[in-house]
Amino acid sequence: MAIGVFRDVAFHPIRIAAPEVPSTIVLSDESPAVLSDAMAAELEAVGWQIRRFAGVHHDMHLEDPDGTLALIADVL
Repeated sequence: MAIGVFRDVAFHPIRIAAPEVPSTIVLSDESPAVLSDAMAAELEAVGWQIRRFAGVHHDMHLEDPDGTLALIADVL
């Protein structure tokens, strides 16, 4: 399944646009494999809030639940 998702994103990239509602993306150390730093910067430039959580992987909510909550508590 994951390979299919990566292929879909690679061949049908999303159009960068402002979010319809206030939106936050949390990136882990593994994020460039899914969302490049360049694309994150483009999203941030049009109004997306980008937060980075260093020292964790994709399953940040399992690795560091308290840290994850602290990072997003203000948007819940």
